[in-house]
Amino acid sequence: MWQKLFQIIVKEINKLIEMSEFILQPMVKVNSFQWISNFPTSSQVCKESLELVFPTIINSLGKEHLINSNKSGMLEVSILLTDNKRIQELNKYFLGKNKPTNVLAFPADLSNIPNETDLLVGDIILAWETILNEANRDNKSISSHVSHLLIHGFLHLLGYDHQSDITSKKMENLEIMCLKILNIKNPYSGEQK
Repeated sequence: MWQKLFQIIVKEINKLIEMSEFILQPMVKVNSFQWISNFPTSSQVCKESLELVFPTIINSLGKEHLINSNKSGMLEVSILLTDNKRIQELNKYFLGKNKPTNVLAFPADLSNIPNETDLLVGDIILAWETILNEANRDNKSISSHVSHLLIHGFLHLLGYDHQSDITSKKMENLEIMCLKILNIKNPYSGEQK
């Protein structure tokens, strides 16, 4: 029975992958020793998290979305694992907020991109100290919290936001769906770990 269910799940995942002719290429740079010393698998977790949820995200975008209008190519996202000091500098410079935050996402300008070309979707920056403090406060594993914030940032790169109740709920639901793929509990339900 479970083998048949597993075959159905694999078949559905393969259908989702076939719908998108893009290959996701997460590029991770670590510029804080804290990430390396405290979470040595951070680069791998970032890459694998996005690669596993990518078909679900692309499938959710709808036919009118720019990424789905292109037929093929490399879809690149740049990920910087940094510290509070650096993310505070970026937050102040780009958003006028002189404080650290857990994640920043800077989408690339995807207008006027020809079909069948590689796309740089944008940059996601994660801050070690803030993420560690939040994970400890909320009794979450670092890996789960990093995966959640990475998915959150990636959705921002693709145009999702939480500026209204409607768009916030849509983004939150997609985050929950993606986290379920990674066996991470719903962070909005109050359940942890």
